[in-house]
Amino acid sequence: MCDELPENKKFVIDLLEQALERYEAEYSELFDRWRGLESKAQVALTTSGIFVSASGLLVKEVGSTFPSEMNLALAFAIALLVLSVTCSVTVLVVRPLESSPTGEGYTKYALDALRVIERLDNGIADYQIHLIQDKIRVWQDTVVSLRDGNDLKAQCLKTAQYLLLAGLLLVASAIIITIFWKQNKGVVS
Repeated sequence: MCDELPENKKFVIDLLEQALERYEAEYSELFDRWRGLESKAQVALTTSGIFVSASGLLVKEVGSTFPSEMNLALAFAIALLVLSVTCSVTVLVVRPLESSPTGEGYTKYALDALRVIERLDNGIADYQIHLIQDKIRVWQDTVVSLRDGNDLKAQCLKTAQYLLLAGLLLVASAIIITIFWKQNKGVVS
């Protein structure tokens, strides 16, 4: 059918089909990024949880004998880690997105095309162009929605990771200080 069309219409149809294929590929890439962001958020969440537990054990072990500044630093570290957990959970929150075109949607396009082709002697190329443009619009909405969702997830994840890093550094510092503090007190031999 495409061989019977004027060259300029074939050219437009080819370009539109390439655009449609690119949207489908972009959707796949964005969806892979979406999954990657969620995996990183799960790692940040787990790591934060482990260090919140470690901080709690440290406070339980020596918190009452620590100087108040050290207890304050640990409390601040725990607060940062809890904020990291909050940001990580925010990344994992289910968000409404535009769905990708379904098989049912493409079947509707095909049946609509069949009805139009049966009525038209000419204009098939114009209909093909409009049909591909309709498909592109659906994919555009889907890709934009997924891209926006990824950007939001990436920003929350970045915040979670910075908070996690700050909390981990504080906890690690507190542990090192505790070791030296216990050595100076004669507790560690």
